[in-house]
Amino acid sequence: MAQHNWAYTSGSGKQYVVGLYHGAESGHLMVYCNLSVIYIDFNVLQDWTYSFFIEDDLLELKIARQGEQFQYHFDVNRQVDTPLNRARKLREREDFRKLVLMGIALLVAIIIGIGAWRYNEKVVPQRQAAAWLAQYGRITPAKVFPIKQDKLRYTFVALGQRYEQTVPDPGGALLPLQAGDEFIVEYASNQPKVSKIRLDRPTERQTQRYRQRAFFKHAQLHPELDSLHIQCLLELAFAQKGVGAYADFYYQQTEPTDNAAHNRNTYGRLVRDVPFQQMVAEKCR
Repeated sequence: MAQHNWAYTSGSGKQYVVGLYHGAESGHLMVYCNLSVIYIDFNVLQDWTYSFFIEDDLLELKIARQGEQFQYHFDVNRQVDTPLNRARKLREREDFRKLVLMGIALLVAIIIGIGAWRYNEKVVPQRQAAAWLAQYGRITPAKVFPIKQDKLRYTFVALGQRYEQTVPDPGGALLPLQAGDEFIVEYASNQPKVSKIRLDRPTERQTQRYRQRAFFKHAQLHPELDSLHIQCLLELAFAQKGVGAYADFYYQQTEPTDNAAHNRNTYGRLVRDVPFQQMVAEKCR
């Protein structure tokens, strides 16, 4: 005698146990729910389906013969026309409609977001940008990050927000750029996305970085000089020529054809200048 049972939870949350006893040889069958008998049948030796309600759900218990064995299946029939199934299908259609509306709303939001992004990111005409910088211009430090030979990225903070721009290298830097170099950036306070990096205006921190690079370059080319002497030379050169003196020291072996502003000639004129040599003799012993 085969015995099977299934646990079923109704829509109200109540628990039910549905089971059956089935004699494989006699075909005698009994179906019960909890402690109540639902069906008693005899000579059930072929495929058969028993249907019954538990609360508002139509349940089906199916018997399928496979050779000398039987298979038993218990499930809810959600396709037959019952008040609960009609309500269920109505709810499913409503849920699907809400899902479609949510999808449409999301798509519209994405389209609006992309449009706003493109609006905010669009290139301001050069004349208008120049006018904004002239009328609303502010300055602040910016960090520069070279991307490749002809492009760089710079970041700055304005009005409590971080901004980032990628632009063609405008030139004007005294020494080759390195990641994290600092320069003044001009930006429009009414639209900080409108900005202009000034590589010809290094910050005080950047001036010190230039000094360090000039120091290491001179030390590399003149290993016979001690560090104090080189530092003294750079101090005197800076006092005489400003930050450009660091570029003269850095490019002291560069031909004028490769760098017209700072090269071996500008370096030679600087260090061979009589007043400069006199100060070196006095202060750089």
